[in-house]
Amino acid sequence: MKFSIAEGRVPPPAEIGAWLLEGGFPQEARHYLEQRVKDEPANGAHWCNLGICHKNLPVPQKNIALALHYLQKAVDLAPKHPLIWQTHGFILESLGRFGEAEAAYQNAHKLYPDWTNPRMGISHCMIRRGAFLECIEHWELHRHWVHYADELPIWKGENLSGK
Repeated sequence: MKFSIAEGRVPPPAEIGAWLLEGGFPQEARHYLEQRVKDEPANGAHWCNLGICHKNLPVPQKNIALALHYLQKAVDLAPKHPLIWQTHGFILESLGRFGEAEAAYQNAHKLYPDWTNPRMGISHCMIRRGAFLECIEHWELHRHWVHYADELPIWKGENLSGK
């Protein structure tokens, strides 16, 4: 993400936190988002990003339990947000809590059925609990979706204007 005040685009606060995270600045993101949750305690996106910060901090500061706490707060505030459920599932999965993680991934999948990430998380959890056939059936239900880069259409130099 690039933001330029010169272009008249000032990003909203949730985007700044995400930008700092994606840019590889977890410490800066943490400080920024800690202030944001104080200013806007009802904003689930800030709590979600703060949870991601605590998961991605370097080992001495990393705090998965705190990350999970923040993600639970985000889920409570924004239960209809698939990215929050997906992230919650990811944190639970990293703690080995596969049943809870699968439920979180299922919630994300119900909210946004075309998104591949929750289906991948569901599959990981199915495999962890030994439900290999169920996992295959899960993927068979969705085989019409693009899964791999080699299945994507390839531009061959044709004019795409107006398409």
